[in-house]
Amino acid sequence: MNKRKIIIIAVIVIIIITIGVLIYLYFKNKKQKTAQPESHTIEKVINEEVFFPLPDQKNGINYISKDSKIHYFFNGKDEPGTSLEKQPTSVFWSPDASKMIYTIDLDKKDMSGNKLPLNLEYWFFTKSNSKKYKWGNGLGNISWASDSGSAFYSRIPGLSFYGLPHLIKRNASTGLINKDAEKKELFEMNLEISSGKNQIIFCPTIATSKSIIYDISSDKFFDIDIACQPESVAFGPRGGSIAFIEKNDNKKIQIYKIASKEKKVIEIERLKSNIIWSADEKFILAVIEDQENLSDRIVQIDVSTGDKKEISLKTNEKISIQKLIMAVDELFFTTNNYLYKTSI
Repeated sequence: MNKRKIIIIAVIVIIIITIGVLIYLYFKNKKQKTAQPESHTIEKVINEEVFFPLPDQKNGINYISKDSKIHYFFNGKDEPGTSLEKQPTSVFWSPDASKMIYTIDLDKKDMSGNKLPLNLEYWFFTKSNSKKYKWGNGLGNISWASDSGSAFYSRIPGLSFYGLPHLIKRNASTGLINKDAEKKELFEMNLEISSGKNQIIFCPTIATSKSIIYDISSDKFFDIDIACQPESVAFGPRGGSIAFIEKNDNKKIQIYKIASKEKKVIEIERLKSNIIWSADEKFILAVIEDQENLSDRIVQIDVSTGDKKEISLKTNEKISIQKLIMAVDELFFTTNNYLYKTSI
């Protein structure tokens, strides 16, 4: 075979390969562009504004009403309960929804009109006897143990008269403080807290790759090489895995296995902060802003493959999802302080 024939054959092979690659890319891009999100119907659960809703294991809904009452909604029946002093600024439900810690804004100000550091008053409430107990001022970073038996919190950093900042464990039945673990570097870094199954993670509020996990069972702290946004952190229901939005990149969700330190990064455009897990830990759900019709969409991400599936919501209204909430077999979300549910 002469040199000219070899060149001709080589050119033909290159052309064939190039055409094959172009055809592959064409159909791949066409598939991505024409793929339409699944459309799911939605249902308004309660015909009044709800605040701080939490489903229980029976798909009943615990929430605070606009008139500052604790409600329980189940099977179409709404049961108002205990009235609070005023509308809370935040609520931390226990995992079993039997207790809650809530904050009341005292609206105290200094001579210049600035709010005082101890402006928030922390209260504890248990549903079994409808009793309310004041836990004090100057608390922060509230988190619950997975058995709902204890709550963890820290003192507000920077208040020197409290001494060194501590991570405090308080018995939810007796109210007694039975753990006072000094971990000074937690607060020197100004970390924030999120909780999971027998673990608490402290995410940095500054640009750093260091986060800290406190393991409740072993009573030990250890560092992990991630930087998470605390409001986005979601622990897997079975424990051992976390999903979060990266600290310095709002387009990236990271799934991190704590024991193996395995990381998986998934890029999503127009991502909002809330992430939740399915009960079987096979996928996570997040919210993305839908720029076409000005309503948000839900994205379902396969944990093992990273494949994404978008879910649009059938409604004539503009939907701006405030928060996703996973119950046993239903997906709830809030928009404009109203609670809806949809299938997944």
